[in-house]
Amino acid sequence: MYSKPLRLTCLLFLIAFAACAQTVTLDYYLNKGLANNPQLNDFRNQVQSSAFDSLKIKATRKPQVNMIGQILYAPVIDGYGYDNAVTNGGNYELLMGVNQNILNKQILGPQFESARLQGQSAGNSAVQSEHELRKAITSQYINAYAGIIRIEYLQSTLNLLQDESSYLKQLTERGIYKAFDYSTFLVALQSVEINLKQEESQYRSDVYALNVLCGVNDTAAPRLAPPPIQSGVSVGLPASRFLNTYRIDSFQINNRRLLAGINYKPRLSWFADAGILGAQPETLYRNFGTSFGLNFSMP
Repeated sequence: MYSKPLRLTCLLFLIAFAACAQTVTLDYYLNKGLANNPQLNDFRNQVQSSAFDSLKIKATRKPQVNMIGQILYAPVIDGYGYDNAVTNGGNYELLMGVNQNILNKQILGPQFESARLQGQSAGNSAVQSEHELRKAITSQYINAYAGIIRIEYLQSTLNLLQDESSYLKQLTERGIYKAFDYSTFLVALQSVEINLKQEESQYRSDVYALNVLCGVNDTAAPRLAPPPIQSGVSVGLPASRFLNTYRIDSFQINNRRLLAGINYKPRLSWFADAGILGAQPETLYRNFGTSFGLNFSMP
């Protein structure tokens, strides 16, 4: 019922699976998963964005320069039009202005802290997400590698049964072994073959799921190397990233209180400008000038 060509086919599959297939390691999948995971990339971008926010806040401490230009003409026709006392008939303005906040240390401090805490929160979330991803990849890798062990076990069992089948067939033909028992043996042999095919299919499915988890665009089922066995490393409470989440949350709550208090801080800034400012076009050549002063507000 089961000829030598069938046995040879199974043996060739095992040889091709064990020797010819590409062997990949757990580190390969971990590196691919960490590099391709979109959530980790998003957390990395958030950390970088918080650094840019700090630079933007730092830039507000420097003098702010701006250009102001305006041409306004308010005609009065037959006594109808805007009041000339208000509009002066027009306004011609071209100024270069500069201003800078002076009392901004208490205002910018909480803003710097907010950007720093946002970066810490994103970095801490990235570490937790990386931990969960490593755990998921390792678990799926071990699950897939277990399929290799089952395939090799079933293949070795099938080889032994096929060797035994040739002897039992001869004994059955000589009447030494019962034909009914030989038929029962052949059913057991067929069951092992079916289980082997199912395990091979399940192994390919498990490897495909591993590739999807790691963002690997490959439908092949390479041979997996044995997973490295390492002793567990205990993590103390101060070093736990999971507990660090609550510590950062506490700092952020306190920082939000400080940010709300910014609205009630006094503000003082200086300003200066220079350029042309006049109401009559024919006298603009005499309207070059400058102005400067202080602005103060107290909510």
